[in-house]
Amino acid sequence: MSKNGEGYVKISSSSALIAIKEMEKDSLVSYDIEISTQNQERKYYALTEKGKNFYLSNRNYYIKSLHLLQIMIGDDYENRISNNKKKSKK
Repeated sequence: MSKNGEGYVKISSSSALIAIKEMEKDSLVSYDIEISTQNQERKYYALTEKGKNFYLSNRNYYIKSLHLLQIMIGDDYENRISNNKKKSKK
């Protein structure tokens, strides 16, 4: 993972795949395989019913956590994001 100048976090494909494999092991996601016209496999992941329930039951916790982090970081964070956007437009 790395943080870019606009406050977003970039997750590498290997980190994402590890997370997806863990969710698959916990039956939170499932996948379908489609074969392309070039005969290549492509996996399409989706939340299972268990995954949807997990998300819904934990969503408020993550929203509250995010809100608390924003309060702790304060206006300084918003100012940095705004300044970075202005610099990148120049």
